[in-house]
Amino acid sequence: MRTAETRLGFPDAATRRRNNMCYDDGMATTRMQTAGRIERLLALVNHPRTPEHERLVAQQLLDRLRAQQANLPRTAQHRDTTWYGAKYDHTRKLSTVEIAKLIRDEIKTIRKVAAKTTTTVVDGELALHDPIGDAPTSIKVSVRVPHYGSINISVSGLPAEWGWEQKVNQWGNPEWKHTPALRTLIDALTALMNAYNHDNSDLMTDYFDVRFYGTVHTDWREDPR
Repeated sequence: MRTAETRLGFPDAATRRRNNMCYDDGMATTRMQTAGRIERLLALVNHPRTPEHERLVAQQLLDRLRAQQANLPRTAQHRDTTWYGAKYDHTRKLSTVEIAKLIRDEIKTIRKVAAKTTTTVVDGELALHDPIGDAPTSIKVSVRVPHYGSINISVSGLPAEWGWEQKVNQWGNPEWKHTPALRTLIDALTALMNAYNHDNSDLMTDYFDVRFYGTVHTDWREDPR
């Protein structure tokens, strides 16, 4: 017998109970994944032979996972309409070239640390995905300063099936789009880069005030479009 809820399109009580059980199972799995990755990062941070630059990045990843575990958003601090990246203040005296080198080194170290702390499934535990560290090893990430006040991050060496998928647009024509995995990687690289940036621009008055203009893009030579 259909209730008033089901007639209006709302799930009935039994369906809600099943959905809640699935949600609880998913949250439990996520907590197990996070705990496993935190344990491996702690081992890397506390190991006496871990190089100092790797220890620093591992600690940053550890802080990020703990923030996720506490359900805290990872966003830049906002001061009115201006946002400042988390690493802006202590790098504010560096040049754009020096900032690009820091970004380049951080990306390289994240991938190296991820390779040391990501394992296969053991006792039902799944490795926690990190977009930068767990990207396919064929991918090359280049950080360049094409001119003053600009930093470009280029992603190349993409496996075609990993980076691109064909979709039908609003006119019914097929076109190539970034896969969710590639979009997630681009978003992660953008967030890493913006940690060194700030933006006090006001588009309403055409006022622009940034530390640098940053872009993340794929190599146009590999674009199937």
